[in-house]
Amino acid sequence: MMKNLVLYCVLASALIPQAAQAQTNSFPATGSAGIGTIAPVPSAQLEMQSTTQGFLAPRMTKTQRDAIVSPATGLLIYQTNSQPGFYYFNGSSWTSVVSKGANTSLSNLAASTSINSALLPNANNTLDLGSSVRNWNELYVNSIKFMDGTTQTTAGGAGGTYAAGTGIDITGTVISNTGDANAADDILTSTIHTGDVSGVYSNLQLGTGVVGSTEVADASISSTDIANGTIAAVDLSSMGAVSGQVMQWNGTAWIPATVGAGAETDPQVGVTTLNLVPRWDGTSLINGAIYDDGDKISVGYNDGLLSFATAAFYNRESAFSTEDIALRGVDQTFSGVTPTTHAYANLGYNTTGLVFLDAPVSHVGVWGNASSVDNSAAVYASNTGTAALDYGVVAKSSGSGTTNIAVYAKASGATNNYGLIVPDGGGKSGFNWSSPSALVGIKGNGTDNGFRIIGTDFATDFIVDESGRVGVAFDPTVVSAKFSVGGSGYFQGNLGIGVSGSTSPLAVTGTDEVVTVEGTNPYIQLENGPDQIGYIRANSDDFLIATNAENDFGNLIFRTNGTDRMYIDASGNVIIGSTATSPKPGYKLSVDGKVVVEELFVQLSPWPDYVFGNDYALMPLTEVESFISQNNHLPGVPAAEEIETGGLPVGEMQKILMEKIEELTLYVIEIQKQNQALQAEVDSLK
Repeated sequence: MMKNLVLYCVLASALIPQAAQAQTNSFPATGSAGIGTIAPVPSAQLEMQSTTQGFLAPRMTKTQRDAIVSPATGLLIYQTNSQPGFYYFNGSSWTSVVSKGANTSLSNLAASTSINSALLPNANNTLDLGSSVRNWNELYVNSIKFMDGTTQTTAGGAGGTYAAGTGIDITGTVISNTGDANAADDILTSTIHTGDVSGVYSNLQLGTGVVGSTEVADASISSTDIANGTIAAVDLSSMGAVSGQVMQWNGTAWIPATVGAGAETDPQVGVTTLNLVPRWDGTSLINGAIYDDGDKISVGYNDGLLSFATAAFYNRESAFSTEDIALRGVDQTFSGVTPTTHAYANLGYNTTGLVFLDAPVSHVGVWGNASSVDNSAAVYASNTGTAALDYGVVAKSSGSGTTNIAVYAKASGATNNYGLIVPDGGGKSGFNWSSPSALVGIKGNGTDNGFRIIGTDFATDFIVDESGRVGVAFDPTVVSAKFSVGGSGYFQGNLGIGVSGSTSPLAVTGTDEVVTVEGTNPYIQLENGPDQIGYIRANSDDFLIATNAENDFGNLIFRTNGTDRMYIDASGNVIIGSTATSPKPGYKLSVDGKVVVEELFVQLSPWPDYVFGNDYALMPLTEVESFISQNNHLPGVPAAEEIETGGLPVGEMQKILMEKIEELTLYVIEIQKQNQALQAEVDSLK
């Protein structure tokens, strides 16, 4: 029996691992079940795995499906008849897994997939392909057949006859107008010239103004057909015109033009002077105001008294006896008979005795004036030459008087007035510099200020003096500095002094004394937004690093190597070596770490000399012994746990130690007295 039991255990131990290795299904009482896997995913109640077999749902007919009593929501079957496929119960009815009916968007077709079945509407003449507002772009078909049985080749067009209607009729080679009551303007084959219409009349155009002039070669178009004279080539012979005759439209018909009344036919020559251009006074030709000697022209000639030595053209005409204008050019427009002057220019303008010009001046070589029309210019100079050096405007004043002004510009009266503008792309401007290397270049002459701006009070706001020193509301010569500012200054961006490419609002570099702050008790204030935080100050002989009075919550922090090392809080408490900014309660100095001193002075009161007073109750040694046995420390001395947790108050501990030393001294004195008494008794016994 024992042998059989041992053999059974051996066989079981050998077979059980093999059975476990061959297991492929898992059906635990709780959790996930697996078919084909012993490790189903936890999120599935049942997981099946196979590479050779699939899942087979129950197969039944539609009648069998509908006979299922109270189907559960989500129940899945495969229907074998009617419309075969997978169906699930949605809680109220059976629903096909794949939707029935046509996919109207054809989204199930892959690229290059053909439709191999005829697309038929569900009823005759009920569906359209495209619409009047949304059309298909191109249609590629083999043939088109219409409902009457015709195709695109038999329904008319190429090779066929155009059906006659109200309008144009094309039959064979004859084009006629079938709805027109006036047969005289019908277009027939005989009146169309060769080359204009050929083949199937591909380039024949009929419409307003599209009949070419070669079609109007004879009297086939009458003058009554010309409505407004816009047809250039007409049958003028039917209008009574002769060769070279000028025709005019009188509002009804074209008639020959006539010569205007009062035209001169045989001018009479009166008394004229050499080189004077004559003028007609209504009766004869007499001397005019224009003088032309072949080289020069004068307008306003006065009996030969004008000199032509320096002028090629001269005009003397003004409403004022004291005003002379050599030449006047005017730009005008008319509204009826009323002129509007937009711009005019005077050459050789003498305004002696008048006050028309600014500056003031009385003699002007060129005076230009423009009206208020947009983009009007009084003087416009343009030079498009290709020489090495071209000038648009050259102004020079080199007289020997007191003051010479080459250019005087003034703008006034508008919302925005600009005396001088160099627009975008207008080039560089040089002052005392013929080839400036900046948009505005000023070259000093060693005598005059290079640039100066003054205010309405004539005080200097900005200056660059003859030595290149810059002053802002300040005379730079007072302190002999390259840059001086009188008043407040503002810099938006980084400022570098002795350093370029500053990455901070202010960067200063130099050797030895780099920054100096002078004054009476000067200080540097540090603010955080509107709040004053702290300052550095020279206070008489003292040097202050302080927080402001209004900053009653901030600390004075000393930091080294990127770490805060020391704090002084708003109450004056000092914390050293700790990241905590709160001091030890009741202490002005808190140190997290060791302290080394040569001398430590602690001031305490009262000192324990009260031990030697007559009223001091010295604890008997028996009580001291009993206290030590119970508490493991001397009476009046903090326990070890208290010192380890709360720290050691040096002054208080010195006071306690001194108290114990004085008590110990009293104990020793008492013991000595007892020893002396015992010694006396011993001596007496001898």
